[in-house]
Amino acid sequence: RTALEFGNAWHEGLRTWYTTRRLEDAKSAFSSCWASHGGDTIEDDLRTEALGHRRLEEYTQRYEREPFVVLAQEVPFAIPIGSYFYQGVMDALIQWEDGVFYVEERKTTTRLGSAYFKRFDPDYQTRGYVIGAQEAINPRIQNALIDAVWLGKTKPREGDGFARDFTDVGEW
Repeated sequence: RTALEFGNAWHEGLRTWYTTRRLEDAKSAFSSCWASHGGDTIEDDLRTEALGHRRLEEYTQRYEREPFVVLAQEVPFAIPIGSYFYQGVMDALIQWEDGVFYVEERKTTTRLGSAYFKRFDPDYQTRGYVIGAQEAINPRIQNALIDAVWLGKTKPREGDGFARDFTDVGEW
């Protein structure tokens, strides 16, 4: 399977987790989506249903109590730019404990290290999503939170394989 297909299954697992807050539901959603893409293959022993389930278990333990509320998930938007439209689907809109609104981008990667988040500074997709959210949904949305999970067979060199960071879209 491809990284995109695994990422799609991961998104389904997280979407379900943040809807029901039940791990078994999240695993079931992951498995169903993963199966729709063909499931595990002999050629790829990295991206597997077992890995998806294990990372969901670890993720839900690590982030059992969030400093934010998920307001909406898989949020489509379209904003006019001249005679064209800029459109996309944001992973989630969240509100932090202090009342600030953010776009949340959920990512899977095999290279989660100290330099990972530099690729989002600047990042046209994330910047576009923040602008799209401000224009189409709520002008008070300030930034984006990148929520990344490392995929691998062993523990990463740095941390536990989960990391979050805010992009700085205001500096463009």
